[in-house]
Amino acid sequence: MASPPTYSPILIELGLATTTHNDLYKRLNAVDILQRLLETNILTEDVLRSAHDALANSLQQAQQFTTKQKEEKRSETTRKKELKIDLSNLRTRHVALRIYYDGGAYSGLAENVGQASDQSVERALFQALQKAQFIESRETCGYSRCGRTDRGVSAAGQVVALRVKSAFGMDASFDSNGENLIQDADLPSNAHDMIQVHVPARKKNSNEHADGQPTVRTQRLLSEYPYDRVLNNLLPKDVRVVGWCPVSDEFSARFSAATRTYRYFFYKRHMNLGLMDQALQLLVGNHDFRNFCKMDVEKVYNFERVIYSASIVEQETGVCYMMIHGQAFLWHQIRCIAEILFLVGREKESPSIVLDLLNINKHPRKPSYPLADERPLVLHDCGYKKLQIQYSVQNLWAVTCLQEKQWEDLMLTAARIRNSLNSLKDNASVLGGDLEAFAGRVADARKKRKSITPTNGQVFPFKGTQHVAWSDALQWIHDSLGIWPGPNNEKELAYAPLMSRSKGTTYEEKVEAAMKSARRNERYVMNVVKKRKSKEEDIAFYKHMANQGNF
Repeated sequence: MASPPTYSPILIELGLATTTHNDLYKRLNAVDILQRLLETNILTEDVLRSAHDALANSLQQAQQFTTKQKEEKRSETTRKKELKIDLSNLRTRHVALRIYYDGGAYSGLAENVGQASDQSVERALFQALQKAQFIESRETCGYSRCGRTDRGVSAAGQVVALRVKSAFGMDASFDSNGENLIQDADLPSNAHDMIQVHVPARKKNSNEHADGQPTVRTQRLLSEYPYDRVLNNLLPKDVRVVGWCPVSDEFSARFSAATRTYRYFFYKRHMNLGLMDQALQLLVGNHDFRNFCKMDVEKVYNFERVIYSASIVEQETGVCYMMIHGQAFLWHQIRCIAEILFLVGREKESPSIVLDLLNINKHPRKPSYPLADERPLVLHDCGYKKLQIQYSVQNLWAVTCLQEKQWEDLMLTAARIRNSLNSLKDNASVLGGDLEAFAGRVADARKKRKSITPTNGQVFPFKGTQHVAWSDALQWIHDSLGIWPGPNNEKELAYAPLMSRSKGTTYEEKVEAAMKSARRNERYVMNVVKKRKSKEEDIAFYKHMANQGNF
């Protein structure tokens, strides 16, 4: 914002300074100054020169201030015009966008509309869409999304759908007379194909000049907007549109999706992958997953979901991932599953714990356990029966180069941290007495929690004052206590079996509690009672939506 002009002491003394710069032009003139100087009897050569310089300086400041204000006002007006576009007379088309994003810097995919502090992926996306003048607003573009990912969760194959402006105007035609107008079905399905069309030489609201003569039409080769490349020039580098395609008007990124595939990445360390896979296979099929999610009774009444396939994949680097392929998922379902599988992998629980949690008749209350970290979770793919995303070489090349750079930077960061860990093993040492005291504290904590055996009977081989290399200390801790340092081991030195922990309320109790709150009861009636459908209605609806796709 421009700062107002300042005034010389001589003008203030003469009473000619004004707080409104526009008045300066009206009040400051030579006659006024001379008259005031004569009245105050201080007219000298030095004073006259000082007054002249002060007047010139103040006038210059006032002009600069006015010019800057006009520029700022013009800039703000231009910015608002750029963000606001009327598409009522322009052609729009329904398209699906496939999007990648790293969720680390975002509050989630979904935008908290109206919240100034919102840091969602959708906010960044809509800002880019409006800046490119592809849409008027979120409310008018018919937006839908496939999977609503939470804070920190990433996506490699998220799909959204919306109506965007087309490069082909409503008045584009195949003939020079403008009679054979191009229809939506004639439009190219990518930005590579070009169509020879006739368009008006200049914009007109009618097909005739003011004098009644037909509008002159020119022949042009047109292609569709490269929506992916345009948006990627405006989006943050951790959000990329990787491809797009036109879709039918009834297509919904959410309801037309037949499957969703998630991958949860983790480092193998000392986990038993065989036991994890045994537990994971018990989840395949149609089950009630209320003990594997965060129950939102104001929106969901059916907790049955279908998992088509699942597996544990080990890579050469030691990084693994669990792949879960299903129809749809509940709130936090994947992170709950991951946490239970990690307990099995660390051999804190047996694979049969999955059967216990799936048995809601025997265990209607979910035992207390934390969610697995959100950062390793990725929405890997959204599957549709009739959707074929179109990709361009130029866009994929740019996206690949960017992600290769991001991957390389993170690999080098990991190498530096690994170097620091190795340095501790090679150079650090601890006192034997300190090591023995640490083992004693772990054993005491385990006894209080009635956990697994405190130690395995290993005799302490070090003297109290003896310096023990950190690598040797770690090996002894593992041999005697059965633990290695890791992301969760600091908190799990003492472990309480899952089914012995405190348990939450049942679904029925949660609904009963919601009924006691007028606001929660209103949401329950609106989202559950009024929207509840029969099984047959659900099947018919999703069958119809699954047949929507490429236009």
